[in-house]
Amino acid sequence: MIRKVLEAMLLVFAVAAIDLSSVHAGEPPGKPERDQVVKFLRDKVIGKTLETKSTSQIANGKVEAVFEARRTFSSLVKTNEGFTFDILIAIKQTNYDMDDQGNRIGASHKKNRTYVSRYLVGEKLSTGELIGTEVDVFSSDPDAYPYTPMVVRMGIEGDALLMDVDTVLYQDFYGKDDRFTPGALEIRYEFRTDKGRLVARQTTRAYDVDPKTLERRLQTQPRPVEVLRQVD
Repeated sequence: MIRKVLEAMLLVFAVAAIDLSSVHAGEPPGKPERDQVVKFLRDKVIGKTLETKSTSQIANGKVEAVFEARRTFSSLVKTNEGFTFDILIAIKQTNYDMDDQGNRIGASHKKNRTYVSRYLVGEKLSTGELIGTEVDVFSSDPDAYPYTPMVVRMGIEGDALLMDVDTVLYQDFYGKDDRFTPGALEIRYEFRTDKGRLVARQTTRAYDVDPKTLERRLQTQPRPVEVLRQVD
């Protein structure tokens, strides 16, 4: 039994490395919602790179983060159950501890990193919804989100592709004094095209998490809404 499970897992990751163009001719039939999402990804997202830059307070206002990220979408594969794709994320980040008056104090902390997130999304037979998981399969920094799983829901609304991502249990958040605290994220991405170029609106809610009870408490410092724009 264990051997069969391992073989199935290896097959999933092997399939996820195949480019969609190599299997497009033999794609299995799918439901309309699934087909719409795959078409949106294939036509408007895959092969594109989105960039965002921001300066915001995290850790309930105890840390200021100067943040820049580029996300490159690739490796879309349609399967009998759904589809998979990868996002390569290159981040430049510097954290500064803050005093009670909102001033930077002490030394800065560099948190530059690169990682690959793999999305595996399937169609639920009971509802037809597209639900799956996201996990980081590579990270240049072992301290940054080590094997943190997320749950994913995707769908089409009007002219937008919506993707909701939510932490499973909890993950490591950057905190004051270059330490980590348990937390969780709820993120919504809204992908659209604007004058032929891809843009995405990212809305984030950050929570502190009690690691014993898993109770979530919304952080006092709201995360800003970010706009990710296509770069050449």
